[in-house]
Amino acid sequence: PMSNPTMLVVDEDPDHLELRRRDDPRTFFVPVVMLTSASEQSESVLALKGGLNSYVSKPLSYADFALRLEQVRS
Repeated sequence: PMSNPTMLVVDEDPDHLELRRRDDPRTFFVPVVMLTSASEQSESVLALKGGLNSYVSKPLSYADFALRLEQVRS
């Protein structure tokens, strides 16, 4: 069973993006950050329009990842 998450970090799994679209009050407003190997900017734009709060391209740098998480959290 899912507790009350404060953020979801998903690894290129678009099915998890549906969690925030459900009528579940535990996940509807939870920010989602996706790790992606997508090289096309259009894919990132579509993901952001689809409800993603941020994304980090792979291979990722720890500094970039930490900064994105901090930005989403604030």
